[in-house]
Amino acid sequence: MNTTTIPVGEINRLRRRAQAAVPHTSGPDGWSISPVDPMQLLAAFDTLGMKSGLALRAYVFREGLNGNGVVYAMPIDEAQPLPEACPRLDEFLSPPKPAAALDNVMQAIVSDGSPFSYMSASLLAREIGEFGASWHGISWGVAKIIGRRPPEVEQHTIVQFTDTHELQSKLTLCGPPPRSWRPEVTQTAEGVEVSFCVLNIVGVETITRLTDTYANGGYAFATTEETIASGGGGIIW
Repeated sequence: MNTTTIPVGEINRLRRRAQAAVPHTSGPDGWSISPVDPMQLLAAFDTLGMKSGLALRAYVFREGLNGNGVVYAMPIDEAQPLPEACPRLDEFLSPPKPAAALDNVMQAIVSDGSPFSYMSASLLAREIGEFGASWHGISWGVAKIIGRRPPEVEQHTIVQFTDTHELQSKLTLCGPPPRSWRPEVTQTAEGVEVSFCVLNIVGVETITRLTDTYANGGYAFATTEETIASGGGGIIW
């Protein structure tokens, strides 16, 4: 088993580049084909690419200032159908899904196999999940990946520690602190694990540790989430 620590600064630079690659655009209410090519998002990730013959396609939803989106991988020579010509998923906002789209967009991703490529894949999946998001649609966009143990003031209690997100209350640890606060990529005989701690202030202030598990030979992953600490009410859009 081999573990690589990924510097938070590198992660933040990659996130900023990815978010800058997908500018917010206005559009008609309801679902429509995205005016922004989601391949621009993938291009922000130097270690990642697409399997031959596939491409990313996206739809966006608008309702006033609110926005959401969905991204699919589908054959590059297949025309992207209009939303009204697609089957609808039984999910929030009933997004359209072309019949030719893969079930998991990450099945279309390839990489150089480096530890950073797996961290990049975990970030890409979450940026894809927030493609086209605005106002009430934003969640991951305000999350902050942290890489250090916050200062303790009492047993199981931590204080405000971030310079970019203002916490409204102290956070209380839900149990023993994690073995490591740092973003890590661990290679095992079965595959790869990517783990990192996230501060989120939407709804309720929380710190969670996300762990993505990749089987050998692919970039589709299963994820688990552990709440490390929680506090008071966070921001509400």
